[in-house]
Amino acid sequence: MIDEVITNGKNYAPIENTDKDIIVFYDSGVCMFQAMKSLGDVTGRKGEYSIYSDEGSMSIFFKNERWDFTIKSINETRIELIPLKKSAFKYSLVLIPFPEI
Repeated sequence: MIDEVITNGKNYAPIENTDKDIIVFYDSGVCMFQAMKSLGDVTGRKGEYSIYSDEGSMSIFFKNERWDFTIKSINETRIELIPLKKSAFKYSLVLIPFPEI
């Protein structure tokens, strides 16, 4: 789940989990970006992702768009991604595991 969407030190992500977006990362290298509220109603935005461990970076590829990040930190409960200058997506992201309901 995308817990924080940050630019200039301000978090623009919704407060309520039900209003947030998710990115599902499959072992196959495919990912799906979707709003929580639309789960089950519409197909999310399908893409592919690559993690470059040696460089400490990650890229997400959507049709006609590429998001490039530096992995600032990663542990079992949180991943912090900082956009690279060349990235089409200019916000930092904090990803957390999907919370139990």
